Amino acid sequence: MTENERTTPDARAPLAGRAPSGGHAPSSPRFPLTAIVGQQPLIEALLAAGCEVRGDDRALKADPRVKPATEQDWYTEYLDAIIAVRVVDGVDAAIAHIEHYGSRHTDSIVTANAATAERFLDRVDSAIVLHNASTQFADGGEFGMGAEIGISTDKFHARGPVGVEQLTSYKYVVRGSGQTRA
Repeated sequence: MTENERTTPDARAPLAGRAPSGGHAPSSPRFPLTAIVGQQPLIEALLAAGCEVRGDDRALKADPRVKPATEQDWYTEYLDAIIAVRVVDGVDAAIAHIEHYGSRHTDSIVTANAATAERFLDRVDSAIVLHNASTQFADGGEFGMGAEIGISTDKFHARGPVGVEQLTSYKYVVRGSGQTRA
């Protein structure tokens, strides 16, 4: 990303609870599918947290511990402390990557630049988009839905976390005595 889009030191906050040392079992959305980064400190933080990092050519150059990513890595949800990392030059490249490979469920941006965050939040077509917040918030309980029954990336009916209320369908019963619509 450009200098104005670089993250602040608190950029590590969204990593909380994602590493095996955090005491959480790896599960989506605790572990993201892909990190799209514009700076080396995030790659270092992921490695320090115990994640296996698989990266593109630029990520490989950032740290010798990064393993080469395959095309399949950009689509894979590991449910483990494994993440694919692509280094990009700006928010538009990140959005393009998400558009091509993303699940349409949850995407997060970590940046101090409000304009960059707004562009991301506006243009990423996912059920849940976050700014400077962990993807752990992508949970029905966090949205006040109670126990989450499932997730949906559809745009019709329920989208995002699905609780009992989102599974409810409605039937409208109208009883009249010959009324018409004017």
